[in-house]
Amino acid sequence: MEASQKLKMASILPTLTPLETLRLLAGNAQAENKVEANELVKVTVFLSGATFTGFITGIRDDAGVTYLLLIENDEGRGQSINLVYLPVWAVIAVKVHDAEQILHLLSGGRIAAPQATMNINTLRKKIGDEVNSMRALTQADVRVEVSWDTLTQDDQSLLGLYELIDSFMQTVRQVVVDDQTKRAFKILIGVIRFENAPEAELHQDDRTIIIRAELQKRAAGRFTGDEFRNALVTILEDLDEEDNV
Repeated sequence: MEASQKLKMASILPTLTPLETLRLLAGNAQAENKVEANELVKVTVFLSGATFTGFITGIRDDAGVTYLLLIENDEGRGQSINLVYLPVWAVIAVKVHDAEQILHLLSGGRIAAPQATMNINTLRKKIGDEVNSMRALTQADVRVEVSWDTLTQDDQSLLGLYELIDSFMQTVRQVVVDDQTKRAFKILIGVIRFENAPEAELHQDDRTIIIRAELQKRAAGRFTGDEFRNALVTILEDLDEEDNV
């Protein structure tokens, strides 16, 4: 989007107070269960004599006083973060960084939300991050494969693929929680393969889990979190049955 377009769109925003802005941003973060830095809104909060810059994660009303939780990323100390608890009554101004990404939120829906996009390099990095996280959790050297020849590499298909992988990995984090499930995962699962297909399907072939979905439709024809969870639990329970034979 050109700078002139951004300016024109921003000019039609309603004027909000600092407290209204903070409530709106904090409520959105909590409602959408956003946890990654690139999903959270970055703000600079100005108090009399001090400023704080970070990511809003929550807001709380307690005995007539409203508090804001802000996460600062202390880049000077590597991955360190600071948690800042601010009384909102002391806030005199708020700066919203990269506001063009949330104009739809600040405008109350008068401005359309930006269309999410994904490119192949970003997707490969995200998949790599997910694989590393899964391996650390499960203590298993599991491979994640994508049948690239089954999908067109347009934005919607790539985004749909990432959402499918992310949803399944969230299920892994929910199910593989103790020594028993980690052992079952390590023994029973060696490869997780994602494919584009007209109908959603999940099945196991030897030590390979094959997950298919129509990626361009994204949410349509997909697996719910419960369906993923039930399928994974059923697969891991096979080890218990073998042990009991």
